[in-house]
Amino acid sequence: MLDLSISRLDICWVCGREVMDEFTRRYLTYHPIDTVLLPLWDLRTYLRPVTNMATWASSYGPLGRPDVTAEYMQKIRSEFVSQDFALGGF
Repeated sequence: MLDLSISRLDICWVCGREVMDEFTRRYLTYHPIDTVLLPLWDLRTYLRPVTNMATWASSYGPLGRPDVTAEYMQKIRSEFVSQDFALGGF
């Protein structure tokens, strides 16, 4: 679940929520697992970069994504977990 959750957030940052959702669907097709706790894993993943978001963001520029800034990552990260709350995951 941790690998899935980390991949979901990274994909969301770089490609957007629709691509993240499609990745999740395909992942679960090939690796069927119980996702009832996925919102909790998403929250854990959400909390990882709290203290060093700027450091995480700095790695995207050299990969050709200067648009993935700390501010952008914070916005996406908040939306990432907010959806879990909205869906009743918590």
